[in-house]
Amino acid sequence: RLGVPYCIVSARSCKEGLPKHAIVQVGFPELTDIKAVNGRAKLLWGEYYGRFAEVRRDPETQEPRWVRLFRGLKFTRSSKGSAAAQHKGPGRWLWLDPQVKIGYYLHLIEDGYIVQDRNRFSFAVTPEIKAWSGGG
Repeated sequence: RLGVPYCIVSARSCKEGLPKHAIVQVGFPELTDIKAVNGRAKLLWGEYYGRFAEVRRDPETQEPRWVRLFRGLKFTRSSKGSAAAQHKGPGRWLWLDPQVKIGYYLHLIEDGYIVQDRNRFSFAVTPEIKAWSGGG
């Protein structure tokens, strides 16, 4: 029991031959100040990992380039009355990929599990809800 609402979904890629991928979503009330939560996450990242960017070499060209290690947390919103809210309840949902560090989502975009448009993103294919809890 986590004591907070959570949801585990199985996401499919829009690309052929890729396996399903588990994503954990942790629920926050709709009125949560997402900027404050992201700010706190950034402070904790700095305390734990020490830096937000590093220089890495491009595998093909061997050119050095800056890579951001922490890009912030990703939230989606389940509006009251939406299909997602019918299953999970209304609120904001923090996405976590249990296979990588918090704040890293690029592989999910590159592998076709999620689609990003400007500052918004969503699942490429409607996921299956495998488990959820109301937090109580």
